[in-house]
Amino acid sequence: MAKRLFSHEKNDLTKNLKFRKKQMQENEVEMESYIGHAVERIGDSRERRENNEDARIQQKMWASRQKAVPVCDYNWKDSHWADRTERQLSEICSRRGMPGYGPKAAMLKWLDTGNIDYQDMDMGGLTRICGERGIVYKESDKKAELVRRRTEADEAEDSG
Repeated sequence: MAKRLFSHEKNDLTKNLKFRKKQMQENEVEMESYIGHAVERIGDSRERRENNEDARIQQKMWASRQKAVPVCDYNWKDSHWADRTERQLSEICSRRGMPGYGPKAAMLKWLDTGNIDYQDMDMGGLTRICGERGIVYKESDKKAELVRRRTEADEAEDSG
């Protein structure tokens, strides 16, 4: 019984769909004769607009990546650690007690000089340090705000 009902509904649906498509084509021809040009289907134009918008956003994203400023401007090319990979440097720095973490240039700066500026670190490294030291921050805070909070905490520790 259920199979019969299902097949009957399926047949009705296909007949109805064919009828509606035929009716739509007839109406399109009539509409085109009234307005004087081809009628764009809503789905086609919407899809085209969405594709154009996606392409515009992607282009903007790639353009902004090309203008990106490096996090750390330390010249690490002449460092004797320079031939190591970022993973190896990360392991070395974590064993030696580097606070937080950062890009390759920041890790090399810390290994060569023994100190690192908070501006040279990644957001992840700054948030980790703030979390370990109990400094309150929001997930939406920008890097400059985290650096400011960290320096204020250092000054408060030094003064008393």
